[in-house]
Amino acid sequence: MAADRLEIFEMMWLTKKALWYFGLYSSKNMRSNILCKMNLTLILFLWLSFLTLMCMEFLEDVSLFLDIVLVFYGITWCTGKLLLFLYISSDFNVIENLLEKSSLNMQNAEQDKLVSTTIRNYQNITKLYSCLFATAILGISAFPFVNKETLIVPIWAPICRNNTVATYFWFAYEAFCMYTAGTVFCGVDFIMLGLMMIIALQYKILRDNLEKSAKRDPRKDYLTQEREIQERLRKCVVHHNAILELTEKVETTFSSIFLYQVLVSVLGICVAAVQIVLIPSVAVKHAPPCMVLLALIFQISIPCWFGQNIKTQSLGVTDSCYASEWYTCSTSTKKMFFVIMEKAKNPATLRAKPFFQLSLETFVMVLRNAYFYFTVVHQVYQQ
Repeated sequence: MAADRLEIFEMMWLTKKALWYFGLYSSKNMRSNILCKMNLTLILFLWLSFLTLMCMEFLEDVSLFLDIVLVFYGITWCTGKLLLFLYISSDFNVIENLLEKSSLNMQNAEQDKLVSTTIRNYQNITKLYSCLFATAILGISAFPFVNKETLIVPIWAPICRNNTVATYFWFAYEAFCMYTAGTVFCGVDFIMLGLMMIIALQYKILRDNLEKSAKRDPRKDYLTQEREIQERLRKCVVHHNAILELTEKVETTFSSIFLYQVLVSVLGICVAAVQIVLIPSVAVKHAPPCMVLLALIFQISIPCWFGQNIKTQSLGVTDSCYASEWYTCSTSTKKMFFVIMEKAKNPATLRAKPFFQLSLETFVMVLRNAYFYFTVVHQVYQQ
């Protein structure tokens, strides 16, 4: 059981290690050093220079818009997410300290199965997520070989037009920028996903404890049983308060990134769809934007799905109280159940600032708005 309890905190270890390497994460076990800070400075310089070179090439030839827009948008998105995470990184350490509280480590041996299932689901989702983004980036990177072009995306690099060695250098430069951007992008998303899954797990454990809280031991007298039930309920109240505190801290810390993710996803899905429609009707040219579109839809569906799961699990606290044997308890014990049920009437939610809840409704809203902007851009282009 102790091993499983350690794993629930350490299931994001590989993600935190990658972010530490890029200078975005530090903790008492992973101290930031000069190498990490140099890596952070380097990738920011490379990304910003990549964006600048694309802009310079576009200003020279505006007809390259469709060739540049998707990669330009992706690197810009990753740069913004990196800076936002860098800004809130110290608050993330506070969340990690909250996760070590004893009130959030109250699972018994039976409930360790819930922990193992959560860890396994996290690993499976992150693997699928990584494969989608790696496939999308690989598709874009391999496109020059299929299309007999020199670079992944046109940039202002006149020397490479007649120099094979320079061409290889700029190709490697573009590929490096894209893969590091993808790594950081996925890493920040994996951190948010892990925290949301931990919150949902805590609610499942709480609900299980509430359902079993009124079970009685016939070998003991009635008053002793009541005292034991009330003690279990007090632990449930402490656990519930700890979950609410964790949820509030996660929302406060990541609300800016949540909002950024929702807004930019609308535009990203629109850009990918526009590129699919407007590029010449050659089947191979549709592959990279199609893969990117699929990855973008998946990446916004994940936080919305698990945000909805947190809301559903928190609303289920009332049902779990009612599912217990509360009717066999004394009046004072019934009042404790009533207090817990009243407190659980307001569901726990994660919000993107004051604008959106992370829920399935928000996911549908993202798709609807992306389609709306896509139709507007498409009609303007046709005219």
